[in-house]
Amino acid sequence: MKHLLFIFFIYLPWTVMAQEGGEIDTVEITGTRAALEARRSVHNVNVIEANRIRAQGAVNLTDLLASQMNVRIVNDNVNGANIMVQGLSGQNVKILLDGIPIIAGESNELDLNQLNLNHAARVEFVENAMAVQYGSNATAGIINIVTKTADGLESIEGNLSAFYESVGKYNVDGLLGLRFRDDSRMSVALSRNQFEGFSSVRRPRSKLWNPSLQYFGNFRYTKPLGKLQLGLAHNQFYENQINKGDPDPGYLYRTTNDVEFITNRFNSVVTLSGEVFNKFRIDVMNSYQHYSRDNHEYLINLADETRKELNVTDTWFGSYAFRGNADYRPNEGRIAYLMGYDVNLNRSKGWNIDPLGSAIDDYGVYGGVGYYVMPSLYVQGALRWMHNSKFSADSINFLGMELPIVPSINIKYDIADVATVRLAYTKSFRAPGLRELYWDFQDANHSVNGNPDLKPELADNVTASATFAWQRGRHRFGISPMFYYNYIQEKIEFVDKDRSTLPPARQYVNVAMIYQNIARFRTYGGNIGFTYSYNNRFTVRPAIGMLMRSGSNSHHTVYRTPEANATVTYADKWSNIAFSLFYKYNGRLSRFGLDRDGELQDRIQEDYHLLDFSMARSFATKWFATVGVKNIAGVTEVEQTTRGGVNNTDYSPQLPVGQGRQAFFRITRQL
Repeated sequence: MKHLLFIFFIYLPWTVMAQEGGEIDTVEITGTRAALEARRSVHNVNVIEANRIRAQGAVNLTDLLASQMNVRIVNDNVNGANIMVQGLSGQNVKILLDGIPIIAGESNELDLNQLNLNHAARVEFVENAMAVQYGSNATAGIINIVTKTADGLESIEGNLSAFYESVGKYNVDGLLGLRFRDDSRMSVALSRNQFEGFSSVRRPRSKLWNPSLQYFGNFRYTKPLGKLQLGLAHNQFYENQINKGDPDPGYLYRTTNDVEFITNRFNSVVTLSGEVFNKFRIDVMNSYQHYSRDNHEYLINLADETRKELNVTDTWFGSYAFRGNADYRPNEGRIAYLMGYDVNLNRSKGWNIDPLGSAIDDYGVYGGVGYYVMPSLYVQGALRWMHNSKFSADSINFLGMELPIVPSINIKYDIADVATVRLAYTKSFRAPGLRELYWDFQDANHSVNGNPDLKPELADNVTASATFAWQRGRHRFGISPMFYYNYIQEKIEFVDKDRSTLPPARQYVNVAMIYQNIARFRTYGGNIGFTYSYNNRFTVRPAIGMLMRSGSNSHHTVYRTPEANATVTYADKWSNIAFSLFYKYNGRLSRFGLDRDGELQDRIQEDYHLLDFSMARSFATKWFATVGVKNIAGVTEVEQTTRGGVNNTDYSPQLPVGQGRQAFFRITRQL
């Protein structure tokens, strides 16, 4: 009986259906290739278009998402910028490039500074759990970078851009796309980003924000094969980051130690998509991703700047990903079915990775059904069976039968042309990653450890959102409330160590952290946004929200974090200049640490404000320029205080937030 129920549920297919005409909703994040308006998606999708990216002077995801509601960026000078969504850390957020998951980097999280937006057509941010579609790491949602090459090209097109930021950033990038007679298309994009480093206080050599040099390459080719389309893509990334040391007093300030962090990442993808039979569509993706990071330590002679290599360490990650789905749309699109598979084979090796834990594989089969109960009410259900090669997923206990199946249900209801209401529930299972289990990273500023005793996470996620919009003459109004609730058992957190447990010489390192399970962990809260627009020239979008976090480590004390943001845009018809203002307030945030007895305790980050301003204008049809000021408030670091003796020393760390006030300029020439 158990096996019959399993077969019945796993072959209930799933899909996302459009509101009009019975078409399938093919927003990129669903794994298909065509784009659809976010308002027609059953998911809560926030689409950030290219004009917003340009106006903000956003070079990478850190720049772009720092002003978003429900998002907090956590910076580290070596591990980079990590994201927190709905109070959940970056391990619970899956990041995609053109619908393909990107392999995780340092700290088992992607460094947002390494995700370039120079050629982004848009960024899609899904703020509800997508565990059924994408498995692990999607408890808090999906972020998908859609490149310009993914939107199609004319016969020939391209652009060249240059970007300058007064903090010491110099970027250049270019794009060339071709369309051939057989309707096949090819594009090549290249970027170079240079950063000289930044510190808010004068230091002899070291920087709070390390200098770096980055190179990005993107190649894409698509060819029609009847009703199918074959796609080939390759993405390449290289970064050289330098952690400079201050002169060593033990050697009369004549020497110091520098560390170079060299990162390489590439992703090669083959896709095949299209209609095979009438109303029957397939989407298949096979990819291989490689990530490596080499650490080169040098002894520097400060008299002549010569150097001697002292030590070389390396870490390597590889991931094979195989995804495929087939959807069927009978009955003029009122009902739609989909079933698919998802396989991820993960390998690693390196000096700080336990060789016994160098492989973890994930297997998933998912399916569901979407149905219009009435023209305005759409309901979809989905199930995913999963298997992890290292951790049992039987704890999910679906239907009380110890089945490793996670369910989801989404409801979308349209109220005439005025409002849309969305409800979603998803259960998620996430096994610890290789870094969380086995990582050991020690340098002059870091003491970071994995934990081989970690247990998998089991989460329940509920989101509810609505959009109300109406128009009176040239005036347009909108209200968008959203609520979320996350309950996670055995939540894996990157927590602060009690420095008294470290050797005396190591108690003053900037970052001392370890991965730990929190038996019961909750985040919940919501926000409400307002929109007012006049004549499509002036728009103001303010929002306020509140995040609540609690856990068994804090005896379920609820810690509240307020936040607010606002975007103001004005297009002046006389000067043809578009003015933009971006504001974000991040309230006090609780984090988690260990006391001297190894008990989990709390750490508090103080609040801060971010404010950006820009002006943009096009010239002679093919030129476009943006000039502005970032971080007008001049925020650099915020203080972190502790409760419960997290630090047993007088050390009071500062959390890096921004690089001070800075002017920027970007110029683009269309070919």
